[in-house]
Amino acid sequence: MDINQLNCFITVAQTLNFSEAARRNYVSQSTVSRYVSDLEKEFGVQLFTRSHRDVIITSEGKALLPYAIEIVETLKKAKTVIKQMHDGGQGKITLGCDVTSLSFPTKCIADFAEKYPGITIDVRQLDEADRTLAITGGEYDFCFMPRDMVPESSGIESIITHNETLSVVTAKNSKFSGRKSVKLSELAKVFWYFRNLLLRLCIWKLWICSVHFT
Repeated sequence: MDINQLNCFITVAQTLNFSEAARRNYVSQSTVSRYVSDLEKEFGVQLFTRSHRDVIITSEGKALLPYAIEIVETLKKAKTVIKQMHDGGQGKITLGCDVTSLSFPTKCIADFAEKYPGITIDVRQLDEADRTLAITGGEYDFCFMPRDMVPESSGIESIITHNETLSVVTAKNSKFSGRKSVKLSELAKVFWYFRNLLLRLCIWKLWICSVHFT
């Protein structure tokens, strides 16, 4: 049994005309007759009764028809899904993001979702406990994080996607007020506060991305 046999059988069953079935399937009438005969031999029953004037579908043919249609339609759907996946049209991408690296990914996600609406994007916060294991363990398809936070591992490849300016917001009476730049080492003692504030903002962005795209 093959898909061509089923297509011809379905058309004959719907039109009760071998000539019309041949025309619709772009084959000769003898080919349609052969396909139907092959199916009858495979099932061991007669699917149609034929005369010089009429074609009548048998009860066995009527029983086979819905299953034949279901098989053909399922195969069409499978071909469509596989082609879309091959062309990048469907599927799921799991994206890991460090809490300090969400502004650029947010724009990328929006552009990507507009171009490929059939792909689900799952955005997750990177596990700080073991970044190497999180990245190489197959949990994420790719990740965004600051370059100096990328773990040293032969199993990880990285590229620089963009540069960002990290700003520090302080009170007017802060020792950092009025300065054009601040070294990260100077922020060591106050980093915990800065990081908690940034974490809240980024988790809010992450929630927006996850809800919108997944």
